[in-house]
Amino acid sequence: MLRLWLLSILTLTLLAGCGTSGGWPEEDLIRDTHGELENIERLDLFVENVEQKKEDAVRIEHFTTEGDPIYETLRNSSGSILLEYDATEDAYGSGEKWERSCGSIEKKENQESTSYTLAGCSGHPPNTVIEIRK
Repeated sequence: MLRLWLLSILTLTLLAGCGTSGGWPEEDLIRDTHGELENIERLDLFVENVEQKKEDAVRIEHFTTEGDPIYETLRNSSGSILLEYDATEDAYGSGEKWERSCGSIEKKENQESTSYTLAGCSGHPPNTVIEIRK
């Protein structure tokens, strides 16, 4: 009986550890770990969906030097992009959490880098979400 109980606890623990970040499906997560990017092609799809006026959402996880996550969630709906910024899990950071509405997202490429920039953000200057150095 004890063995069955321990096996159940172990199984539940393993299943809890296999979840996605904040409940987000892995295919909608873009990870930026000190410039090493995972699933960046998903951001390209998000840009395409914005251009085609399709609803979509992605989450970008940036990791600090200490390994703490900072989240930027982009939601396209009703003709605008909602940017949700969340640094509440960054132990050494500001702990800020805010959101703003933006009009567009643009992918710009040059010889040094590719950047994804939000523009028309409710009284704020353009905001670069990710910049990829070549």
